Amino acid sequence: MTEFETRFEANAQQAESWNTKAGPKWVRLDDPMNARLRPLADELLSRVSLEGGESVLDVGCGGGATTAMIASAIGGQGQVLVIDISEPLLEHAHRGCSGFTNVSFENADAQVHKLPVSGFDVLVSRLGGMFFGDPYAAFERSPSTLSRSL
Repeated sequence: MTEFETRFEANAQQAESWNTKAGPKWVRLDDPMNARLRPLADELLSRVSLEGGESVLDVGCGGGATTAMIASAIGGQGQVLVIDISEPLLEHAHRGCSGFTNVSFENADAQVHKLPVSGFDVLVSRLGGMFFGDPYAAFERSPSTLSRSL
């Protein structure tokens, strides 16, 4: 069993791809990707109607542009936990969100990762859900305190 198969049991092939090929490529193309995806991120965040002080789970953060928008919307009293399978993207997102003290990052497979018991108010995933082997399994595992998701 490879390291990726052990660490990311449910999505080992995705993990290997996003850590060796797709993730580094996305980092190189992050600016044009964010320009293309900005309307999607704006629509997503308008529909979820974030409020100050909320706790948000951001699944599959990409380069972190949406994460920064979330962190700004919920303010310093809120908290964002980012889970992404790609270390290169997490590192890039971490750099881009360095001005926010309310964001934490975990390199994990959200489909099988043990989430904090305290739960979240909101689950957001701009594009991450489409890469899961079983997206229903990933999102049904969300804490029961979750009030809404998009």
